[in-house]
Amino acid sequence: AMRAFTFDRLLDLCKALGTPAVMPHFDSTISKTNDVVRQVIIPMSRRQGSWSALRRGLGVEASEGRALATCMQEGQPLRAERWITHSWDNLFAHVVAAAIADTLGERTF
Repeated sequence: AMRAFTFDRLLDLCKALGTPAVMPHFDSTISKTNDVVRQVIIPMSRRQGSWSALRRGLGVEASEGRALATCMQEGQPLRAERWITHSWDNLFAHVVAAAIADTLGERTF
């Protein structure tokens, strides 16, 4: 589907979490993947604008949503090199930690 995003864009998203514009109540010790998806990813994917604007809570309402990877890569298709599976009930920080571990060639985090 050519819907991937770079590791840098994942880190951008993580840095935005907990800011006044992007899920200000985010807490890495309790916020689950479901929380981040419902409160950040879905709303971001329903806005038009550059990735820089979206991660600051800006952009304009769109008539329909799109994949967050499309938003993150600003419409540039990118083939995935890794596939990350996750549970909606896991801590979002654990999903990110698994991605970081894989990037570093570690089997666990």
